[in-house]
Amino acid sequence: MNTARLWYQRLLRRRVVTEGIWVTIGQGFSALGTLVGIRILTRLLPPTTYGLVSLLLGAGTLISGIFCTPFIQAMLRYYPQYASTNRIIALRRAVDSAIRRGAALGILLLAVLGVVYWKMEGVAPVSIGLLAALVLVDTTRSREIAFYNAARRQKPYALWTAAESWTRPLLAASAVY
Repeated sequence: MNTARLWYQRLLRRRVVTEGIWVTIGQGFSALGTLVGIRILTRLLPPTTYGLVSLLLGAGTLISGIFCTPFIQAMLRYYPQYASTNRIIALRRAVDSAIRRGAALGILLLAVLGVVYWKMEGVAPVSIGLLAALVLVDTTRSREIAFYNAARRQKPYALWTAAESWTRPLLAASAVY
């Protein structure tokens, strides 16, 4: 009994350490990618344009945070219960449906505010469309990362976050260029 228990504790400790290492690696590469991205964008863009891009990205993050993140957080709460009864697909469908409705409402609000801002500041309407697309991509990414996290799949979680933090600024820089 003691040998089995000791073996299980070692196995659990090893899993926690391995998961922690993957999360640390992912966070490190994500932070580095974010810093490199900011450096690239500040070099490519004049200050007013960089400020506008930052403002639009912040608006997209706000829309995602208000209209979609609560559903993702709820999924994290209910994941163990659904996993124990092999109903992850049902949970995914429920979360996807709620996120689609939230994203649609957020994008509608974004469009209305975008038109107002476009009239006031002269922001190109295509920027609002691109921002709406970014909101959709962000919520999809957040949902997938949350499912990886809830399932304790730290390696794909770390790889996805690191790849995203490097890809996003490079795509933004290429769009600016």
